[in-house]
Amino acid sequence: MRLFPWRRRSARHLTWVACLALLLASGQPSPAVAADAPVPGAVQVTTQGAYRFQGWGTSLAWWANVVGGWQSAGRVEDALFGLPDRAHPDRLGLNVLRYDIGASPVLWCPPAGPSTACATTPSRERTLPVADAARVPACRSFGPGRAVPALAGGPGEAPDLAMDRNQVAVLRAALARGHRGSFALEAFANSPPWWLTVSGCPQGNPDATDARDNLAPASYGAYAAYLADVLTAFRRRGIDFATLDPLNEPENPWGQDNNPYTGQPFCTSGCQEGMHFGPEPPLRPTPSLGPLLAAVCQELGTRGIATRVSAPDGFNPNDTLALAGLAGPPPDCQAQVNTHMYDFVFPNGVVPYGQGISIYDPTGAGGAREALAQAAAAQSQRLWMSEFGTGGAAGDMASGLTLSSTIAADMRWLRPAAWVNWQPVEGSGGWGLFEAPDFPREGPLTMTKRFFAMEQYARFIRPGFQILTTLDPLDDAVHERTMTMAAMDDLRHPNRIVIVGTNPRAADRQVTYDLSTLGLRHGAAHAMVTRYRTSGAGDVQRLGMTRLHGVSFADDQAPGSITTYVIDLDR
Repeated sequence: MRLFPWRRRSARHLTWVACLALLLASGQPSPAVAADAPVPGAVQVTTQGAYRFQGWGTSLAWWANVVGGWQSAGRVEDALFGLPDRAHPDRLGLNVLRYDIGASPVLWCPPAGPSTACATTPSRERTLPVADAARVPACRSFGPGRAVPALAGGPGEAPDLAMDRNQVAVLRAALARGHRGSFALEAFANSPPWWLTVSGCPQGNPDATDARDNLAPASYGAYAAYLADVLTAFRRRGIDFATLDPLNEPENPWGQDNNPYTGQPFCTSGCQEGMHFGPEPPLRPTPSLGPLLAAVCQELGTRGIATRVSAPDGFNPNDTLALAGLAGPPPDCQAQVNTHMYDFVFPNGVVPYGQGISIYDPTGAGGAREALAQAAAAQSQRLWMSEFGTGGAAGDMASGLTLSSTIAADMRWLRPAAWVNWQPVEGSGGWGLFEAPDFPREGPLTMTKRFFAMEQYARFIRPGFQILTTLDPLDDAVHERTMTMAAMDDLRHPNRIVIVGTNPRAADRQVTYDLSTLGLRHGAAHAMVTRYRTSGAGDVQRLGMTRLHGVSFADDQAPGSITTYVIDLDR
């Protein structure tokens, strides 16, 4: 969740390099085939540390809270959740969905106004939920879609999915576009419902004189019970969430009037739901994360709910590592570690991880992806990159390159089982995969360079693929940067290998990819390589098909471009 409001060249001919003389590698050969000698200076594509990928995803939350009321919602849903095929190539087939358990009381309003036309129930004209200020007077103004409807009207009321009509409609539409078993579903919450908060506002606790947590210890059990009620309400309607994350960036100073890190109010307008929770250096010596997670686990166990817990959704891997350590050993019902991928720059900016600082990385050292991966593995916890977004104009290739570079670095160093985009639809200059200039009103939609950057991955690397390890000579292990990632459909009997290369530089990159360690000599005899490129000159352009000669190939990657190589083997 956001902390703060806020080239050009034609494609070159592919140059194929004949493979080097076939030499048996020293040491023990592969059971299937002897390894070839590596190509000097090439990107080595290896099965080292290969793991199964669950898929690509998105959070619902704000955009779904708006777009779910649009007549044109189907176009967005098709592009995001429909499976890519020859007739519809520009589809992402996202299968990892994060549903936001809302915390705000709302009125339903016409997107174009006036506010006097708002009412307590939606209608054909009243499709936009807006915070009911009379019930949360302590809150500042919310941004469009950021007051996500609570599923109950107050304490003691049972959750009703109809109260979150828009977001639930998008969730159902996504599930209708694929086999139900292919989806990985997570429910998460940015804040407890407003009536359980200390401040009476789900944006956070503005009082800097108390502990800053917006959930009192006496309410841990009530919050856990509410979350369990929500899961039960969905299950009764045929939707089961595999995981539940009760927190979102709990280390950040949500809602505080005097943000201790900037000396300014955390948010004055366009705000969102959020809750500081737990330790905050150097002010909170006593962690509260552990007791809350224990209360949630106890409630799930008592009710026989199979949903597992994920946590803590820190701002970045450094923060997530610190939070996990302060929370203590994960409770028995926790199965997953979630992390976001952001940094902060003064006075109020959010940037990709590695470009700024954070609460538990005040010097901006970064570089904690691999450490978090190791920590999660040591505790047998699955790991998700559960949120990332970056912004710019629809045609801004720089933002597409940023998204692509972040994916590549995450896959190389973090090794997440799922990679989740934040908000697919936003207004002009926002973080959306789609740009909607009239947002939150319904209007024209434009696919951004970020959409096509994600398509370079999601269209070709599908759920169940094995994420490989690429050893790129340009890798920066200290800052955890890379230009390459690769995947394979099956390790034992591969039919397809996919390599994605990102060239953010202003000059060509002449690169060779070496597949010699994959044992493909016989399967590669008639293999074909098809490449697709996004740059300032085009979007996922198919640049032709060439036969693979041997076990390596080379290409000139244009400046400011993302290129996907799809290698179909002869099997």
